[in-house]
Amino acid sequence: MNLKINQEEMDIMGFTVLGKLLSNDDVEFFYHDLISRKRLHRAQHGEENLKKYGENQILRDLVCVHPKYAKVIESAWFNEFVDTVLNEKAIVHGSHGIITDFQEDNGIPSKFHRDSPWLGEVRACVLILMPLVDFTEDTGATEYVPGTHLFKEKPSDEFLERNKKKVLVPAGTVVALDGTTWHRAGKNRTQTQRPLLQINVQLPFLKQQINPWSDERYKGCSDLVKKRMGYNVRCYDHPDQMLTEDRNWKSGNYAT
Repeated sequence: MNLKINQEEMDIMGFTVLGKLLSNDDVEFFYHDLISRKRLHRAQHGEENLKKYGENQILRDLVCVHPKYAKVIESAWFNEFVDTVLNEKAIVHGSHGIITDFQEDNGIPSKFHRDSPWLGEVRACVLILMPLVDFTEDTGATEYVPGTHLFKEKPSDEFLERNKKKVLVPAGTVVALDGTTWHRAGKNRTQTQRPLLQINVQLPFLKQQINPWSDERYKGCSDLVKKRMGYNVRCYDHPDQMLTEDRNWKSGNYAT
């Protein structure tokens, strides 16, 4: 990791590669854990119901389900990068697994989108992506459009298609996007699932997706994890509340 270069690339392109920062053991654990948890999640809620709310590819609120997820939040590289491109008070907006099936193109991750509101020169959100398989032309590598974080309005679909770049990196490589860079999940053309671990980090005046402090499991977290998880931030109490008709926001990125 070269923090000076990382920051310059984030400022100019809205994207940077931090390097191969997950061990092979971590990649293997996260891969199998996300696949297993998503299978149970689909069995519990039903695939059609999850598709209805755009949640079929996403597994949310991971930090409390196993200590290995919290260890990422505690890692030196994570905190050094976040402190550099946001600040030391930034908090985790959401910790997700994104599991893309063969040729799946339903849901928000597969369409060009932003994960944060555009606030001019203020960077409010950073996405930290950790592919758990090699990102290739066939596995559905994340696609992004450099420089689009610098402009308020969405570019034309033709512009996005003509200027997209694919994140072609080995499993365990950590990459980051400005939250306002237009991006999407690529199409998975293999016969296996494509899992990705993603942590969205934001300035603390933005609401989180899930309120971690309604969950007893968070009470045993280290002080550093509690700080990064945004103690006392108010939001939804449980991921299942996002599967109801009265869901009143999608990204959680609204000022408190």
